[in-house]
Amino acid sequence: MLLHNSESSTNETAAVRLYLDESGTDESSPQAVVGGLLINYSHYLNFEQTWDEILADHGITPPLHMKEFGKDRRLGAISRCCRKELFVRVVELIRSHRVGTLEATLSPREYVDNLPKPIRDHMSIYGMCFSVAAVQNHRLAETANYQGRIPFIMDAGNPYAEHVRIAHRNFLQLQREGGSLHAGGLYFDDDAEFGVLQAADVIAWGVRRIASGLAMPPGMEPIQDLFDSNHSRADFKAEWMKLLTETFIKSLKDDPLARDSLHCWDYRRARRRFLRRSAPTMVRSTSGAVATTNHCRNICGGVSVGRWGWCGIRRKGVIPGMTVQTKCFIELSDIIALRFDCKKCKASSVFPLEEFRDMPQICPNCEQEFVGFNENVTKHTIREFIKATRAVNAITEKGQFLFSMEISAPATKTN
Repeated sequence: MLLHNSESSTNETAAVRLYLDESGTDESSPQAVVGGLLINYSHYLNFEQTWDEILADHGITPPLHMKEFGKDRRLGAISRCCRKELFVRVVELIRSHRVGTLEATLSPREYVDNLPKPIRDHMSIYGMCFSVAAVQNHRLAETANYQGRIPFIMDAGNPYAEHVRIAHRNFLQLQREGGSLHAGGLYFDDDAEFGVLQAADVIAWGVRRIASGLAMPPGMEPIQDLFDSNHSRADFKAEWMKLLTETFIKSLKDDPLARDSLHCWDYRRARRRFLRRSAPTMVRSTSGAVATTNHCRNICGGVSVGRWGWCGIRRKGVIPGMTVQTKCFIELSDIIALRFDCKKCKASSVFPLEEFRDMPQICPNCEQEFVGFNENVTKHTIREFIKATRAVNAITEKGQFLFSMEISAPATKTN
């Protein structure tokens, strides 16, 4: 694995990148799969050019999606012999350009049995498969004595992309705490534009066929040759799931949408945090009376209403008719990554805060220019913001106080 500069100074330097796709990640499928390939960036451009040539030689208009070979689908009429010729070349291209391929499989039963319901409500089987694949990627990097971080590139069209973002944020947090997982940035791109993401779809599809005990359809037998000694399988391990569950609980507690359902998981610990970090405030009830409350800055984001109850979000013992304010605070030390979303195509780019140097000039997916005027001023402002954030973090680490900022949260009203 040879280090080199990536295609843009706005992106993290990465010699190796991991392109992933999913297959069958719903509870009706016997196996959920996330699979893909590791590739040196120095091989990337040649891969893309050759991929386009292969599709052109077979009269296929990009993209190549495995689901389109089904009956009555766009590629369903391709003959058996032509399919075989196509996939012989596809497999040869992948094998000649990859650092390696990998897979993570998970059955719906394993998913349900090993993840508590509050976690499943916020983490799909797709997000968990990504996490297992990321752990396997870390193991491969450790085996190869690779010291760099490996960015993840995935298809932007998957409905569970937000679950991957949650998992990825959790990996970055673990790295900040001193446990390197070789996790670089997370990027979402349209697989119609990138042959390497279409190749990841071929790998994930082939893995799911094998994991489900299904034979390759006629003409697609060459796909089997991908799964040789350079292919790595992340088999199900209960201890992995336990570790990932514990870390996801911590990650989801930082998600405002997940706090309520996770609240009961850590009541006593949260109460200790509340006693240490709450501050008295006044909240006016609908009857005009004024009650002293404490705004809880822990996982629930709720309030304690005097002697009537500990946390208003639990709806226990709150003064009848009182409007409960939910206060949400964020400490600057909680910021672990920066995310830029394109308003045009909705593609996202995520940069670890500790490695961020400058904002991207254009969207990496649709090439929409992010700043059409005062570009230098905008970049300077963002750099100064990051600089100030780091400076405040350094001050609070040495000082005897905590600094946080309140963010908007919807008010709730008890009956």
